[in-house]
Amino acid sequence: MEFLQGDYAEYLTGQAQSAVAVLHDFNLVWRDGDPVVHVFFEGADDPVFLMPEVRRTAADMRCIPYVCGGKGAVRKVRDRIQELGAPYADCMFCVDRDFDDLLKCQIDQCARTYITDDYAIENYVANANFLRLILDDLINVGVAEPAYSAIIERYEDLEQQFISRSIMLHAWILAARAEGLKVNLSNLNGLQSVMEVGFDGVRFAVDGFSQFRRRTIEAGQAPSLSDVKAWRARLADVPNADQWLRGKFKIWFFRHAVCACLRAAGEHRKAEGGKVIQIPSSIREGHFFEIAAGRLPVPPSFREFLDDCLG
Repeated sequence: MEFLQGDYAEYLTGQAQSAVAVLHDFNLVWRDGDPVVHVFFEGADDPVFLMPEVRRTAADMRCIPYVCGGKGAVRKVRDRIQELGAPYADCMFCVDRDFDDLLKCQIDQCARTYITDDYAIENYVANANFLRLILDDLINVGVAEPAYSAIIERYEDLEQQFISRSIMLHAWILAARAEGLKVNLSNLNGLQSVMEVGFDGVRFAVDGFSQFRRRTIEAGQAPSLSDVKAWRARLADVPNADQWLRGKFKIWFFRHAVCACLRAAGEHRKAEGGKVIQIPSSIREGHFFEIAAGRLPVPPSFREFLDDCLG
């Protein structure tokens, strides 16, 4: 099948190889009866944010995280461990929801598998609630200062602009995938050169959609316009945009929007003779999972999952 050629075939091969490597590590470590919980994740950022809560819930048990390198690899690892029998009860598997509910290809749910409520873990982090924690703990802007509420309000306005501008991109991706076209999102973890985010607003870059199209799909291919419009209407009816807004896009936007808001607030404060706002390198470089770990509560559904598995 053409769908399985090229980059997508290489992607699947890479996930299969990752699964084999993770299974090898697991087989070396697992011992029947050991007070150990083995937790399998898609990517490297997931355990950074989620493992502190796992360790708190697991109490005296040792917790070992594994990064599988993708949802397909997590599925392969889980299915193989299920076949082994006894080891399965010592394991937990965590994956992002992605577009898979919309495309009706979601990984099978089971008692040991956690699927995010929103599109991905990034969607839990990249929001105004986390921005408040950043202002409280990392930035010298007090909650009583006018700048505090101004930053939050401007961020929320930019976020709504971003959702409005990007909905058609997501509709285009979904329409293409539903039609069986190969869409390579690994070339587009952020939306650099596709969209521009600044304090004055969110807009498409010059030639932005053409850049998006060239980096995601083979030349000469495209979904039908009617299908794109239908998907856009469907996404617009979803009350919570984070259920379809791709996590890597959202956290890319979050970094640019937060830095823009902080720079503008800093310039305003300086003009009034106040102290300049220093933006830590962890924020400028987007190390948000490291900042969030232990500060931002994990989703209630994840705590419930842990209680069911470990309680």
